[in-house]
Amino acid sequence: MIYIVSGSKRSGTTLMMHILKMAGIPAVHEIPKNFDIPTEYGTYYECGLSTTGFTDLFAKKIQGQAIKIFSYALNVLPKEHEYRILLMRRDKDSIFKSLEKYAGKNMEGEIRAYYLGNRVLNEVKPKNMLIVDYGRLIEKPEEVLKEIGAFIGVKLDNPEIVKEIKPNLRHFK
Repeated sequence: MIYIVSGSKRSGTTLMMHILKMAGIPAVHEIPKNFDIPTEYGTYYECGLSTTGFTDLFAKKIQGQAIKIFSYALNVLPKEHEYRILLMRRDKDSIFKSLEKYAGKNMEGEIRAYYLGNRVLNEVKPKNMLIVDYGRLIEKPEEVLKEIGAFIGVKLDNPEIVKEIKPNLRHFK
């Protein structure tokens, strides 16, 4: 089983990776050299992933781990493996306002990536996917964590995890 956290940038993917790590699921991550967008929980990026890098061998190597893959790259997953995909959703206006704050001059590329991700999701229609609403996760963490835990088969309604989900993370309501 591979746990995939997906969505667009600024949709709550880093928070979800942090939650899974706190629940004891190892995270595949590295920080790109040019990464300069700060987050509350650190940074989780995929190791070795590109349109050709998510191979069967790579998938075997990361069994039992969580990896963050933006939705525009979900079409490269080898089909012979079992995945549990947590798709983070956040309203478009909040994402764009947050991207504008952090992405600066590259807004056009970020907006293209957002729409490409939606198109890929419509084309690929991944199995074993749970849509997680970011706003609802912030407002009702116990309820949403219980649903996610049931989906992935891991207990998440731990008070220590709930404490990590801070209401002030709801930037740009």
